Amino acid sequence: MKNKKLIGLILIIVAFTGALNSLGQTKSRKKLKRQVEKTEQTAPITDKPSETINTAEKLNKKNQRSAEEKSEEKHSTTESKELYLYEFEAEQFRIKRIRIEHDEAGRGSISFWKSDVEEEISEPLKLSTSVLQKIKNLFNLLSFLESNEDYQSKQHDYKHLGTVKISLKVNEKHRSVSFNWTENKTAKDLANEYQKISNQRIWIFEMNLARENQPLEAPDLMKKLELYVSRNEISDPTELLPYLEELVNDEKIPLIARNHAARIAKRLKERK
Repeated sequence: MKNKKLIGLILIIVAFTGALNSLGQTKSRKKLKRQVEKTEQTAPITDKPSETINTAEKLNKKNQRSAEEKSEEKHSTTESKELYLYEFEAEQFRIKRIRIEHDEAGRGSISFWKSDVEEEISEPLKLSTSVLQKIKNLFNLLSFLESNEDYQSKQHDYKHLGTVKISLKVNEKHRSVSFNWTENKTAKDLANEYQKISNQRIWIFEMNLARENQPLEAPDLMKKLELYVSRNEISDPTELLPYLEELVNDEKIPLIARNHAARIAKRLKERK
């Protein structure tokens, strides 16, 4: 009898000890689970945090370089040693004002105002080597900065045809002249050269606009270009060749315009 009581007591102690161990393990598991959850919440999402940081640094540096490049392009003309400026104004014309500004390397911008649009339209400009050399030669022939000549004609005043203003700044020297008609052939050639630049650049702008939004205007624009080419009123026709070849394959514009572009391109190639 005593043996039975002793065995029962031992079983009760063993059972009680097992329950205590089980309770301790449960608490340990819960504590461990809370620690894991806390770690997961504070850990970075990516498995490679250092790679994410490097990517962010690269992106930041890229944005900084982009901002610096834009700033440099914006101020390229104003900080240049040489600044060339052409302005044309005729309020009654469709293009009522034009402004071309560039540095000694031909980098700058062209801005123009249409009679039916209130705001300025501005495009970046990079003159070809041949066109830039023509302009510099004409300024040199005029001895522009040293001359005091008034290019405005004393016999003719044609304000209705528009007024031209030409300026040149080299270091501290600066001179501007305005005229609506002149007998000075070199001054006239200089104004015409800038007019050719504006013809070409504005035509490209309008054709790009037609390609995107108004393709039915492309045939009339091709006729306009044909007139410019026939009258030698384009600054550098060879510069247009890649663009014309692009138009030939642009199915967004009418076939008649594409065929016209091909004919003009062929004509320009024969001139070379």
